[in-house]
Amino acid sequence: MTWMKKPHLAGFARAGVKGIELLIRAAEFDEAESESAALESEARAEGDDVRLLVALHHRGRIALRRGHLEEASRWNAAARRVSKQHRASPQRIRPARRASPIKLSTGA
Repeated sequence: MTWMKKPHLAGFARAGVKGIELLIRAAEFDEAESESAALESEARAEGDDVRLLVALHHRGRIALRRGHLEEASRWNAAARRVSKQHRASPQRIRPARRASPIKLSTGA
């Protein structure tokens, strides 16, 4: 199914993780796989273990929903490895990213 048939899901899918969840629930597995692969790539590039764990989890869920049990098992094993490494990391909790503060003009 294309985004043209379900345009209301397009914005959610671009929103990231929640979009992937909606795609999986709607059985839009190709789009969900594409989005989760992008999330995985971004998380690896940024060294973000939490987002990587979420991406791997979603990829396992997609494989499971498609009936690919061995593939789902591999994705879940990868997610468990990331989780184990993350728990062993001395800096487990990363500060949340915050936008730069808005500078207001004082008009003076």
